[in-house]
Amino acid sequence: ERKPRTYKVKGLGLFGRDKEGALWSDKLIDQYRVKFHPDLYRLCVALDSSASNKKDSDEAGIIVAGKSYDGHYYVLHDASGIYSPNEQGSEAIHLYNNTNADAIVVEKNNGGDWIPTVLNDIQTGLNIQTVWASRGKAVRAEPIVNLYERGFVHHVNILEDLETEMTEWIPKEGDSPNRVDALVWAITYLMDDHEDKTELVER
Repeated sequence: ERKPRTYKVKGLGLFGRDKEGALWSDKLIDQYRVKFHPDLYRLCVALDSSASNKKDSDEAGIIVAGKSYDGHYYVLHDASGIYSPNEQGSEAIHLYNNTNADAIVVEKNNGGDWIPTVLNDIQTGLNIQTVWASRGKAVRAEPIVNLYERGFVHHVNILEDLETEMTEWIPKEGDSPNRVDALVWAITYLMDDHEDKTELVER
C-alpha cells in the first residue's frame, strides 16, 4: 500500500506493461530517467490545490520541474500529499525558495481563487502565475505525453507516487489525478518560453 509501483514492478513482475487507456507507461518513463540533471535555466513549482486535509480529501499536487538549455524538461521533486490550505502553501513556498524557482504555478478552478491570497499571506513578493483549466485533463495532458514520447522529459531518480498515478490514471475514470495535474501545469508553464537565456543564472 505504501509503495504500489515497487510492488507492481518487483512483486508482480508488471514492469513495462501498459495499462489499457493510461496515457503513460512504466517503460515510457523509465527509458528516459536520469540520476542527475544538467544546468537548468528555468524552474517552477506547480500547485494543484485541495480544499481540506481530511483523511478522505483529495491530495494537493505539488511538483517541481525545470527546463535545460537544450530544451529538455526535468521533473525534480514530488511533494504532493494531504495538506490544509496553509500547509500546502507553505510547502510550495519552501520548495520555491529552496530551489530558487522562477514561479509558483497555481490552478484557479473549483474555487481556487483563495490560493494566491494564502501564498501571499505566508510570504510577499512571490511570482505567482495563475492558470485556468478551460479544457479537460486528458486534452491538457496530451502535449506533455508527446514530449515524453519524444524523449524530452526526464524524471530525476524515481518519483514513485507520481509515476504510479501517471501509469494508473485513465482519463474520465477514478479519482482526480492531482499529481498529474501539477506535472502538466509545471511543464506547460516551462514550455511557454520567451525569456532570454543568456541573462539567466544557471542552477
